[in-house]
Amino acid sequence: TTFFKKTYRSKMRRVALVVCFLLAFQSINSNLVIDNMVREIYKSQAKTVGDDKTKCGLCLNILDNVIQNILNIFLNAGVATTCQAGCALVAEKFFNGSETMEQLVDMACTMGCLYFGIEEFVKILDDIDIDPIYYCQELGGCKYNDYGKAHIDGVSTTPLKGAQGTTFDITVAYTVVNDTGTGDIVIDINTVDHFPVGDQFILYDQAPGKYRVVIKLDTTPNQDCPDPDCERWLPGLYKFQIALCDGQCNGKHPHHKLYDTATGNFTITG
Repeated sequence: TTFFKKTYRSKMRRVALVVCFLLAFQSINSNLVIDNMVREIYKSQAKTVGDDKTKCGLCLNILDNVIQNILNIFLNAGVATTCQAGCALVAEKFFNGSETMEQLVDMACTMGCLYFGIEEFVKILDDIDIDPIYYCQELGGCKYNDYGKAHIDGVSTTPLKGAQGTTFDITVAYTVVNDTGTGDIVIDINTVDHFPVGDQFILYDQAPGKYRVVIKLDTTPNQDCPDPDCERWLPGLYKFQIALCDGQCNGKHPHHKLYDTATGNFTITG
């Protein structure tokens, strides 16, 4: 597993857009129509892929970074100075070639934007609580098991010490006691300069047994990023915490819980 943002790249951005509208329009009556449409599109796409884990990955692809994609269009497109202009651009960009879908998304987007006003509409998209695992479970794409059970057996770091630029292998060994649903492993690092560093990695449903995940942490500073906007990986002791979760760690929706936590450390030498 590679450290820093593990992305799920989707070629199905048109489905992602519809899911986004479903989440953003929770308070208006188009919810049921969009919800049904999302389910039908997902079901039709899921038939073309392989096993259940592939279907889950497909669904996570759909939801990952959806809100940011829409925000980028509204905030960075330049021409998106009105609801109509922004929504027309969204529909054209993601649904070009499908006149029916383009019209439907344009209508749904414009309705929500006009209802809330463009500033509030963008704020809703920016603030909305996206939990990809939960929504994919609700759509039938990812499995859940409220009776799952797992615990962390140990955490190790190789090497324990290294100069700035070293890639540290953080190995998490854990045991699944009862079948688990789709969940997360999360790492949070307490850095010397107090810059927040962390990431999360999807764990698909697993049968009872022993497993391990290796997180590769590259401590090479980003030379293109100005201070203090990036981690500098200064010499010193770095402590980290690992969380093993059912569903999304710190999630607010059903089918999530904390299985176990563990701590570890490594040192960057001067």
